[in-house]
Amino acid sequence: MWPIQRPRLVSPCWKAEPPRKRNDLISPITEGDIFENKFKKLVKQWRAESEHLSSVKDAMTLDSYRQIIRMGEPAIGLILLELKERPHFWFGALREITGEKQIGRDLTFEEAVAAWLKWGHENDYFHEGTP
Repeated sequence: MWPIQRPRLVSPCWKAEPPRKRNDLISPITEGDIFENKFKKLVKQWRAESEHLSSVKDAMTLDSYRQIIRMGEPAIGLILLELKERPHFWFGALREITGEKQIGRDLTFEEAVAAWLKWGHENDYFHEGTP
């Protein structure tokens, strides 16, 4: 008699990828993420500190606002996005960082916002398709 041979069982688990480690499931934090988080924290702090101030000049002298300006050119896109989504007096920071002193001068608040957003589009600070 012929020897009985067991059938080979192929389990789907053998074909599956090995289980992932917990660290693989978490997206790595980039320098850009850290920078953006710092910016958002400073914006929140500045808004809280300046909400009771009646003078824009006083609001612009607050340390949180000055720290945003010290973040320099990499903050321009974030400031423009903040200006677009939650308009506020970001004109001083934009002028200091960009050196563009005439944009928004002698305009209403809404016109100044529009002028800076136009400048941002013209200088590629917005991704394609951003209104």
